[in-house]
Amino acid sequence: MTNELRYRIDIASIRNRGLDVHWADRHRSRYHPMWLRHQCECNDCGTSLDGVRGIRIHHIAENIAVSGVTLTASEVNIAWSAPVLPRNNLRARC
Repeated sequence: MTNELRYRIDIASIRNRGLDVHWADRHRSRYHPMWLRHQCECNDCGTSLDGVRGIRIHHIAENIAVSGVTLTASEVNIAWSAPVLPRNNLRARC
């Protein structure tokens, strides 16, 4: 199997608040929204590779849901139902 086939996504859809991915090699994956949100490596969230994270698991709303998904040649862009937590939600978890 080539890497091109292994990493190509045929279909990405929202299912049960999370992400359902159909890979070109016929594998199917389901991703929980909390896990996906915590894995984000955008500029605001940071990356675990350098140890600098802008988001902590306890800062993510328990009812987080994927509200949209867009595929590019090399990325999966996810829109969230609650991209920002209210201050009282953060305070309640400190």
